[in-house]
Amino acid sequence: MKIATFNANSIRSRLGIILDWLKSEKPDLLAVQETKAQDDRFALMRSYDKAKESLARVKGDAERVRTEAAAAKEKAKGEAEAAQKEARTALDDAKALLAKAPRGKGTKADIEAMDADLKAAETALVEAR
Repeated sequence: MKIATFNANSIRSRLGIILDWLKSEKPDLLAVQETKAQDDRFALMRSYDKAKESLARVKGDAERVRTEAAAAKEKAKGEAEAAQKEARTALDDAKALLAKAPRGKGTKADIEAMDADLKAAETALVEAR
């Protein structure tokens, strides 16, 4: 959130400068000090209650987003841990099956290739943690 303050020292004489700056910088909130204007003669002051309502709404939205983001992070973490556990189980099962595989003349190269693949998968799983 971009918050800006401006010490106007008479808002009416500097309104053009402020409006140009607002267009170029686009802050989320502007606090103006020393406006030296009667509230009823300055249009922005008439919408003060709307500004307060907007600020309350923005605060509520920010809190909701913060809560939702934390929940989404925890959910993703849980899903990642479950996927890693499932991958570990599958890897262990594949290792056990490979250890029981018959070791004949024609299968030695295939078994060595599968063993290398399992080692690479195990390395990737460790790095994923």
